Amino acid sequence: MLRHTPEGATIRCIPISGSGLYREAMSGYPSLLTLTTECSRSFRRFAAVLVETYPERVRLDEIVARWNDHYCGEFADLDRMMMCETGAGRRPSDRFLAISVSHHNLHRLIEVLELEIGAAPLSASQVPERITDLREIVARLDELLQTSALSPTSTESRHA
Repeated sequence: MLRHTPEGATIRCIPISGSGLYREAMSGYPSLLTLTTECSRSFRRFAAVLVETYPERVRLDEIVARWNDHYCGEFADLDRMMMCETGAGRRPSDRFLAISVSHHNLHRLIEVLELEIGAAPLSASQVPERITDLREIVARLDELLQTSALSPTSTESRHA
């Protein structure tokens, strides 16, 4: 099955029969579990900058660069796979919905910070709650990705 994204890209969706999304459907295509593991590793590379001793000294442009690598790379691959599954009449698990929504919400928070402080250090924010939210969302999303990457049953989808 082929799907077309709003950007005009064509995605080949891999139908996976009833037992779960984490199985390899065809050689040459990554499984959902593989994509989740890669997404988790990529997110960890992004998050590493925020767990430094003084994260408030980190410049937002460094965070944005790392975020864009992850968000437009491994996460986009995982999100596309989930869109394909949804388009194939399957309902993604609550865990994957949480991963997707959390990524998109974090993306919006980073955009808001970018508008507020540009490339300055996080400490330049006039709304310290945004920095607290950023660190908290990153920590919780990291936990969610780790458990999803370690648990094949968490990658199963239920029929709608």
